[in-house]
Amino acid sequence: MTVSGLNNSKKNHMTRTKHLGSTLDSLLKETGDFEAVYIATSKRLLVLKIQRALKRKRMSRTKFIVAMNIEETTMTRLLDPQQVGRVSLDTLLKASTTLGINLIDGS
Repeated sequence: MTVSGLNNSKKNHMTRTKHLGSTLDSLLKETGDFEAVYIATSKRLLVLKIQRALKRKRMSRTKFIVAMNIEETTMTRLLDPQQVGRVSLDTLLKASTTLGINLIDGS
């Protein structure tokens, strides 16, 4: 069998096999990590949405801190996707209200 023949054989196999193995969701459910990963991912997406809204509205950190009546450390956690696990849902909702954005439906 030539190298090109081997490559054609692999291509044919790949086109016949649509999916191999289980999904990431099913793996996470099997290991019991689905809920934790889902929550962390959702919070990260919300943080990114808040960061974009701050840029779009050209709101400074100081102005945002005053508007939300929060401490600097809370602001740092709120805008850092690596620390998002330490941000409460209440704080995220308060930020969305302050910025006039809806965190749920993509607006």
